[in-house]
Amino acid sequence: MLFFRKKNKNKNEHSPQYYVVNDWCKEHESEINEIRNYIAMEIAQGVKPSSALLVEACVERSISMPFPYRDLLKYGRVRLFF
Repeated sequence: MLFFRKKNKNKNEHSPQYYVVNDWCKEHESEINEIRNYIAMEIAQGVKPSSALLVEACVERSISMPFPYRDLLKYGRVRLFF
């Protein structure tokens, strides 16, 4: 008899923090686009992609969020690699 386990691909998808990040991003799409553009511009200039680049983008644009900056990376709302 064979048993197959169903792997949960996105185990963070159902956490409450995922919904907080997702809701905030839906309400503030222009800020997310500014962050993505800033990161893309810096990477194009040769800056190494890192989570510090995300924090720098948020501070540079004076964007404050009700959750840690790195949650944008954790839940896939902002990617460092294009």
